[in-house]
Amino acid sequence: KADQVSAAGWFYGMSPDVLRSDEAVFEIRKRLGTKLPDDLSFQMSPRFLSITDKITRNRFSFKGVAIECDRSRVQELQEALYSMESPVTANFKYGITGGTLFVPFVENDVWKNDKILGMAKAHMQEMSKLGQIFLQNVLDIDNPLLWTDGEEDSLRTMMTNCSTSDGHKMVHSVHNTNRA
Repeated sequence: KADQVSAAGWFYGMSPDVLRSDEAVFEIRKRLGTKLPDDLSFQMSPRFLSITDKITRNRFSFKGVAIECDRSRVQELQEALYSMESPVTANFKYGITGGTLFVPFVENDVWKNDKILGMAKAHMQEMSKLGQIFLQNVLDIDNPLLWTDGEEDSLRTMMTNCSTSDGHKMVHSVHNTNRA
């Protein structure tokens, strides 16, 4: 569909190692709602990314999730992504993309080069701390379940909102896999 595909930016806090792009794209579309035109197609690709330090000209490479679209519509996609609600509140609504933050590749008035580079370094540190766990024999992690306290939440929501007694999140994100 696109003449030339260009990256609009990447997502801080989104693990490229477990990304199921179809689920993430669906959730980003849901998160953006009417802020994203129906005819604006985009893709999310886990890959190696790099940010060049404006002062030293050194490149910092890291593994992340890029969001790409037709080059002529990059600014339109960025504006929609900037309007997403804060990860602090979205984290409770969206199990895959809720705790992530959109970061552009190119410097602008709000996102200066040193801030983008700092986010990339922080992202790499955060992703290096993650480990994986697998749950087997679960049919649908998004099915509403009735818990003993009377609450009704999906297994994905329950796991995503799980924290230690001192308030630190235990689970970064929950994804379906194709493991049998």
